[in-house]
Amino acid sequence: MYGNRAEIWDYVDLLFLRIAKLRRRKLGATTDAEGFYNEFFNENDVEVMASGGNLRRHFRAEVLTSAAWSHMPRDAKVLDVGCGTGDNLRYVLRDQAVFFGLEYVEPTAEVARRILEGRADIRVGSARNSVL
Repeated sequence: MYGNRAEIWDYVDLLFLRIAKLRRRKLGATTDAEGFYNEFFNENDVEVMASGGNLRRHFRAEVLTSAAWSHMPRDAKVLDVGCGTGDNLRYVLRDQAVFFGLEYVEPTAEVARRILEGRADIRVGSARNSVL
């Protein structure tokens, strides 16, 4: 049937993710983009962080930190387009490097600013229309 225990938990995690997504609405042509992104991403991310995170984020943090730090010069300039609540930037922060985040909506960018505590310059805009 299934392989090892970790693989079984991946399937369980995927099942719960699909169930959770059933209640979410989709972004349509007439949908208010800012409201959609605030509801879809911001509220969920804040809830997960307040609960102490989840196992998937824990392992993503380990992978991002390892990959970024092994390839990133100490004085690097790092841009995270679509930075959301700053979760990925939080994992790769290091001294001497300069970090920027670009987020689509202000409420989510504000959460990122609060979480990153000034360690990254978070701006609001569309990747399609922005120049940092």
